[in-house]
Amino acid sequence: CVVLTILFFGACESIRVKRQEETSTKKEESFEHELGKDKDAGERIRLICDILQDLRRLNTMAVKAVNTGMIILGGGVIKHHICNANLMRNGADYAVFINTASEFDGSDSGARPDEAKSWGKIKRDATPVKIYADATLVFPLLVAETFAKHVKSDVIK
Repeated sequence: CVVLTILFFGACESIRVKRQEETSTKKEESFEHELGKDKDAGERIRLICDILQDLRRLNTMAVKAVNTGMIILGGGVIKHHICNANLMRNGADYAVFINTASEFDGSDSGARPDEAKSWGKIKRDATPVKIYADATLVFPLLVAETFAKHVKSDVIK
């Protein structure tokens, strides 16, 4: 069984690829899709998206972690679940929210980090950041600047 976790602009799904012999019955909480035949074994391969297993794994990882940080691109349901996973461990140590949502409509996407602090989803002594911008434009710039600082410090030494 191959397990992949995909984090892509606010989408997080647990995807398991199994051979047909491993999945004789369909689970209610899973979405299955046949991918075709495995060239080596001549068997059908299924793609299973199991959101409940993904949430269990996310919560377990957060609770067992020494420190956690959240970089959330976009918002919605996955932002809610990532923040709630950190609530179970008395808050995330670091948080960066990047989205275009405003708080006036009461959506979870528009909620500011101080709201998450008030619920205990971010630690009280943390300094979270919310960037009001399109994540597809801003996130690559943040990553590039982070690596640029690292490269500059190595060159100077």
